Order: sequence, then C-alpha cells, then structure tokens
Amino acid sequence: MKKRIALTCMVLAVAASGFSQKKMVGKAKNALIEPVDLVEAKTSIDAAMSNEETSSDPNTYVVAGKVYKAIYNAEVKKKLLNQPYDEKLMTTSLFTAVNCYTNAAELEQVPDAKGKTTDKYDKEIKKSFKELQDPLIADGYTALQQSNYKAALMLFEGYMSIPNCSIMREEPVDTTYNTVQFLAINAALLNKDNKKAIKYMSELKDANYYKGATIYEWMVDALQAEKDTAKSLEILEEGLKKYPTNSYMIGKQVNYYIDHGKKQEAMNYLDNAIAANPKDVEYLNVKASIYLSDKNFAEALNLYQKACSINANKVESVEGVGVTYCAMAVDEDQKADKIKSDAAWKKARTAAEDTYRKAEEYLEKAKAMYEKPNKDNLYWLGIVYNRLKKADKYKEIQNLRNSL
Repeated sequence: MKKRIALTCMVLAVAASGFSQKKMVGKAKNALIEPVDLVEAKTSIDAAMSNEETSSDPNTYVVAGKVYKAIYNAEVKKKLLNQPYDEKLMTTSLFTAVNCYTNAAELEQVPDAKGKTTDKYDKEIKKSFKELQDPLIADGYTALQQSNYKAALMLFEGYMSIPNCSIMREEPVDTTYNTVQFLAINAALLNKDNKKAIKYMSELKDANYYKGATIYEWMVDALQAEKDTAKSLEILEEGLKKYPTNSYMIGKQVNYYIDHGKKQEAMNYLDNAIAANPKDVEYLNVKASIYLSDKNFAEALNLYQKACSINANKVESVEGVGVTYCAMAVDEDQKADKIKSDAAWKKARTAAEDTYRKAEEYLEKAKAMYEKPNKDNLYWLGIVYNRLKKADKYKEIQNLRNSL
C-alpha cells in the first residue's frame, strides 16, 4: 500500500511539474495584455522553452514569437520617440522571434503519440512571418550601412530562413529573396565569414539571379582565402566560360599558373585568348605585365604599344608603356653604375635620361586619364621626376600621393 501511495505521489508530482510549465506559457501570454510586462513575459517564456515538458509544444514557441516580437516593437517605439533604446536587444529580439516561429512550425510536423501532426498554428505563423520580413530587411540594411556586419548578416539570414521554413515552401518567393541573399553575401564577406559567403554565393550563382561576373570574382577570392584551391580553380574556369573577357578573372587564372610554376601554360592561355579576342587589349596587357616582371622590356613594350594602337583610351595600356620605360631606365642606370670609364658612364646615363623622358610622357598621359589620382601612377611619376631633377613636380606628386 505504501509503495502504491508513493508511486501515485510521483505521478502527481510529474503532472504538477508539467502543469506548472504550461502555466508559465500562460503567464507569458497574459503578460502581453495591458498593462504589458515584458520582463515577466520574457522570464516566463524562456523558462517554458528550456523545460522538457513544454519545449516540444509548438504553442510554447508561438507565444515566444509574440513575446520577442513585442520586445522588438517596444525598442522600435523608443527609437521613433527619440528615447534611449537598446540596439542589440532590438536586433536579437527580431531574430529570435523568427526562430521561435520557425521552431513552432517544425514542431507541428512532429507526430504525436497517435502519429498525428497538426496545422493548428500555421495561419498565425505565416501571418507573423510576413509581418517580420520588412523589418528584417530594413534593420539588416541599416546595420550593414553602419558597418555592423555581424548584426546585418544575422538579420538577413533571419529573412532567408522564412521561405525555407517547412510551412512556407509552397508560398511564392519573389526576387527580394535573391536581393537579400546578395546583401547577406556582402555582410558575410565584410565580416570575414567566408564559409557563409561561399554558401550563399553558390546558391545565388545557381539561381542565375545576378547578372555579371562579380559573384564569380568574390567566390574565387573567398575560396582562395579558405585555401580551397581545387574549388576556386573550378569556379574560376566556370566564370571565364561565361565572362571570357573579364580582366580580374583572367589575372587570377594567369596568377594560378604562375604561382604553380606553370608560366608557359599562362602564356599559352593568353595566346589563345588573344587569338580569340584580337580587339580585347586586356589579354595583351596581362601578357605584357608578365614580360615586364621578367625584365623582358622589349616584349613588354611591344605588347603595351600594340594594346595602345588597338584602344588608345585604355589607361592600363598607356600606363603600361610608361611603367615599362621607367623600369627600363632604372635598369639602365643600374648598369651604368657598374661602368668604370667616365665617358662611357656619362653616355649610359644620358641614354637612361632619354628613356625616363619617354616614361614621363606616357605616365603623365595616364595621370590625366585617371578620374582620380592613382597611387601607383604617382609612384612611378615620382621616380621619373626625381631622376630628371624636377624638384617642384616631385614635391607636388609626393604631397598628392601622401594625401591619398
């Protein structure tokens, strides 16, 4: 008899515990009724969500969604009234509200003891999701503008989680989703979260939403930052098939070959590209830059000048001629310094000065072509002016360069 009484007491205690936690959900719900007590609402619903008895009940999370949405709205109201408000609380409450409604939706799909599921809260959850979408975008964008990249990413991810929730998958998804995805990529990259950026870039690329090579450029950079060489090369090759004249990716492809000791492959790649795109000077410029790095000045100069003859308005080609002449002149000076005969030394130095003057012509032309001062251009001009003893111009260039 004593054992039966003890067992009965235990059952009653467990039942009382479950009832107590369900009561906490009710307390949270009632705390949202005027006069609203958000502290009581949050304390009660947090306790219910962390308790085994109520943490598997979708109703718990529906109420939690209401509580955190109310906390968010309260902070927004303070902000609009120019009162002190908690930015972090506002952001986390908005994100938490989305998570709560998502949990509620997922728990509805868990069969009960009789193997049945419910859609009891679907309508309410969908309505709440739609109410939260605009604030998630607006606040996420504001955070991004304020350089709070972590918060921006969190809010954009909150927005993107909504169409992916089980009860929303049959709802139409407009292009705003892809726009937010693009913003999330920006936030992830700026937050140095390459893994998330790569995930979203891959999805956006496959959706064919963003027209342009930017996604490929960013993806290659992020993959290389993660040291995933094989995948970065795969994306690079895919990007170049779609955008074969993209100079950034051309440079990446060539750098890949060079970094892996495959300079001849780089040259072969560029030769094929030049043959297929004879009017595109990007390939000529890249090939010229390789010759320049090897101090093969004649070949570099030939290619840069050829590029100028095809497109005289391409600043990279014009500057390339100037930089090549300047590098040649520096090399001529270094060789002159090794000459022991005064007459031969003077002759070599004079020849070098002539080369510097050729460099000056093209570098000044490039300077005028830039919409705003270019630091590299100013660097090379500084070398030229210093060597030609043009002190005033040298000082002007140095001051301008230091101001950038």
